[in-house]
Amino acid sequence: MNRFTLKTIRSAFAAIALLAIAMQPGRAQAPSNQPQGQDPEGDKVLTIKDTDAVHKTASGNITQLAADAIFIKGAGDVHPTGYAVNAQTAYVDDAGAPAQRAKAAVGHAVTITYVMQGDTRLALQVLVRNAP
Repeated sequence: MNRFTLKTIRSAFAAIALLAIAMQPGRAQAPSNQPQGQDPEGDKVLTIKDTDAVHKTASGNITQLAADAIFIKGAGDVHPTGYAVNAQTAYVDDAGAPAQRAKAAVGHAVTITYVMQGDTRLALQVLVRNAP
């Protein structure tokens, strides 16, 4: 056999061996947000919180509001950026006190705290600056 064939065979065997090791029970499991483990007393299931979500912030003026989205344009932005909102999105004023969503209107300055969920920016909190 030529050198290329032996190298290909060795690579294939190495890949098969790694796959066999990875498929053993209790090995190489994907992270899960499902409850895992027990507490020291052995009677409660502990949950693992989603710690992979990185919170980001963006500031700008509201250019458009929709039932499920808010669009803002920052000082250096060419186009507005959209953020999905839902029932869990919190609206707060400058003091951090809860505010009604109605306080957010086109033209108001806001700071949005969000996370990425796939290609979607999901707003967790909308801080409405100088809300009337």
